[in-house]
Amino acid sequence: MEKRVAFEAEDVAAALVMMEREPIGAWAELTSEGELICRRGYEPGGAAGYWVVD
Repeated sequence: MEKRVAFEAEDVAAALVMMEREPIGAWAELTSEGELICRRGYEPGGAAGYWVVD
């Protein structure tokens, strides 16, 4: 199931903190004005989540 969350943050660091609280599926993307900033992913089996900066 796809979910979109729109919010405003002071800067990228604040946006990352806000996204840490959101549950994710396979990937979550952080964009600004349509431009991809980074993606958040995880490995199945309880491994910690991680960020990928493209």
